[in-house]
Amino acid sequence: MTNSNNMVIRPATPDDAERLAAIYAPYVTGMAITFEYVAPTVEEFRGRIVNTLRKYPYLVAEADGELLGYAYASAFKGRAAYDWAVETSIYLRQGESGRGLGRLLHDALQEKLQEMGILNMCACITAPRGEDPYVTENSIQFHDHLGYRMVGRFEQCGYKFGRWYDMVWMEKHIGPHPDQVEPVRFGLQAGGTSTPKKSLIVYGSRYGTAKRYAERLSAKTGIQAVDYQEVKTLEDYDRILYMGSLYAGQVTGLKKTVGKLLPQQELVVVTVGLVDTADPENMARIRSGLKELIPAANYNENRVFHLRGAIDYSHMKVKHRLMMSVVHAKIAKMPEAERNAECRVVFETYGKTVDYVDFEALKPVVKAIKTGLFI
Repeated sequence: MTNSNNMVIRPATPDDAERLAAIYAPYVTGMAITFEYVAPTVEEFRGRIVNTLRKYPYLVAEADGELLGYAYASAFKGRAAYDWAVETSIYLRQGESGRGLGRLLHDALQEKLQEMGILNMCACITAPRGEDPYVTENSIQFHDHLGYRMVGRFEQCGYKFGRWYDMVWMEKHIGPHPDQVEPVRFGLQAGGTSTPKKSLIVYGSRYGTAKRYAERLSAKTGIQAVDYQEVKTLEDYDRILYMGSLYAGQVTGLKKTVGKLLPQQELVVVTVGLVDTADPENMARIRSGLKELIPAANYNENRVFHLRGAIDYSHMKVKHRLMMSVVHAKIAKMPEAERNAECRVVFETYGKTVDYVDFEALKPVVKAIKTGLFI
């Protein structure tokens, strides 16, 4: 297993063929995950990469010069009416499973497919008929966790290693299905690039902290930043970067902004609050609230970021100070063991002026915007 903070997900090239073929070979020779009998040669694998890239994304995960896995899309069926659906494939190097790499590859692939206008992601998966030494139900469970649903099962349709296997189809919708649909933009990844997205930074800031972050992000990316209250429509933009302060469990202005989104638009959310962003309980609570508020067509957990903010009681409006006084009194009566991260930080900072703003924490957001890969 490779442990590295330098992992990137990038478009594959024909030069990756030898290493990707080596990743794939054990799946052919020792597993029933693929129904191929003979592992492809390097030249054959290179041809597959080239053919895929003519129309579809092909991504690899790389860390410190090593390839850890890959994911790609292919035609679901050859007829024109199937253009908006694809079949997806993900393979990891042996020993790399179980740490979220498969999900990162899948979500990066989904991003690219949505850019193209693909609406359905389909997965053809081997299903064991009971205990089996060559395949498990892990892939089925993996896709279930990613939001796929089971749509069909074919019994005893594959024969490998002297035994029969079932095959199932699972499907995930990644966009709306209107009566009039735009043509798919095939070949966007050719050469590893796609059309730049037209973006807008929108912020909701009660006392200026989210605005500070938004203005710094604007300076680093060249993307215009505007207050959510000034936004009339978002229809001219492909990507909305929303930065909002957390207040009373809500992200300031986000609900109003979400109401202006179109299903095909990409939404990036950056929350700004006092609680330590390394606290998993608090981050899970914030993301759960975002998932309930944001339409499924626009929500992607990989496009959610959290930053630490600031508070200055001397500048608070009277009604907000009164509210915080009530909250503080309530927390004071709670046993310390029952206080979650949010309660603790409210209690510790009550009546004070604290500033946790860290512009360096914007680096992952800037990198994701510039590369187009939110992983």
